[in-house]
Amino acid sequence: MSAPALLDTLVVIDGIKARPELNGQLGLPRSFDDEKQRYTVHLVSDLTVVALKATNLVGWADAAPGPGATTAEEIDSASPTALLRYMRDGCMLSTEGGLARACLQRSMDLPFATTGRELTAGGQIEMIVQSMDAHMHDRSEVFYLLMVISNTVVAGDQDIAGFSSIAAQMKDRAVAAGVYPRLAVALKTHTTSDIQCLALSVINAVATGGDFEATEARREAAGAMLPAVAAAMKLAPHRSNVCHFGMQAVAATLARNEGVTAPPAARADKAIELGLHSACIDAMLRHGHIAGDKGVCMHKFEVTAFGVDDNGKGNEVQLLLPGSVLLAGCQALHLMVTINGGNVGPNNEARIDALNAAGALKAIAAAVRVNPTFDSFRGHEEAGELEGMRIVQPLVVQLFGMRKMTDLVNAEDLATLMGDAAKPGLVLRAVMKFMEEEKAAGH
Repeated sequence: MSAPALLDTLVVIDGIKARPELNGQLGLPRSFDDEKQRYTVHLVSDLTVVALKATNLVGWADAAPGPGATTAEEIDSASPTALLRYMRDGCMLSTEGGLARACLQRSMDLPFATTGRELTAGGQIEMIVQSMDAHMHDRSEVFYLLMVISNTVVAGDQDIAGFSSIAAQMKDRAVAAGVYPRLAVALKTHTTSDIQCLALSVINAVATGGDFEATEARREAAGAMLPAVAAAMKLAPHRSNVCHFGMQAVAATLARNEGVTAPPAARADKAIELGLHSACIDAMLRHGHIAGDKGVCMHKFEVTAFGVDDNGKGNEVQLLLPGSVLLAGCQALHLMVTINGGNVGPNNEARIDALNAAGALKAIAAAVRVNPTFDSFRGHEEAGELEGMRIVQPLVVQLFGMRKMTDLVNAEDLATLMGDAAKPGLVLRAVMKFMEEEKAAGH
């Protein structure tokens, strides 16, 4: 391999005489110094950085000796140390004997609280991500890989004391290992609902959570995925589950953490350029009837990754997602034009005009009439109904601005969004509530 070809490729270090303890370790080359002819290599064991020549780096896929006489049954009961050895020796790259599937299943079966640190330090997530290349042609393997990646990067978000930092680290490492471009390939290669949903859900999972600065870096990287998200939503506008996951991926990509100074204006511009605002609005109007209950929305769809019956049908499953298509749409539209009460960059008026031209206010009015609920764990100030999200009212005000309201919405939608003193709509109710709170506080 030439020097540039090793960038972001999982490698095995070999032939180091000055520091023999590095030999055999897995690393990820992140940059190349032309003058020194050295790679900057991040060791997967502890993320320390070393500068190494290309002659001391062998691509993991080339270095793996092959699974040999290993069987899936042996992997099924492997310890974390043994599992990592099997994965490194090529079982994750094998397309025979069910070895890769066994590694993935064992990764999920091992208890995260006691094995998460060891698996992470052993390069588990890097090997899983980069093994996608060997299995991209096989839809069932891609499905399982995506499921395990999703499970791995969110595992530490569960209520396990002290492990949230590992989840954030695994997300960072997944991005460094190239999870996003591989998700783009999966979305393009496998256009069935099951693969599309899982791939979009991984975008959302990786782009959220963790330290503010690191999360923003993941979101910036996710910005390159917006064309793939747009293609997925436009390919299957009739699939409510794909639309729901797609809008969640858009919202995760466009969001901003408090610790980040510059709003993601370029990503918002890109979303509009790709027509994601229109895709979100279409999904809201098309699937608004699937409002969900108690903050959870249920979608029905087929899983065909593991085969179909004589009639060409896969297994019908019910998928529960937090919020609803309407809520996800409102959040995505809000983030295209508004962040923490401020606009997003110099092109904000153009984005507002684009949302209005696509019928955003009509979709928002439909959401207000359905008034879906959400759960408090989604990070809003309070659990409850749509108005409790505290994003819809400022979004409506932003979209109306100084424009003539009757040019933008019909009478029914205007009454829903604005109303009058006798029957206040969404915005007037918010104003009246604010005034009551101020009066009660003695202001």
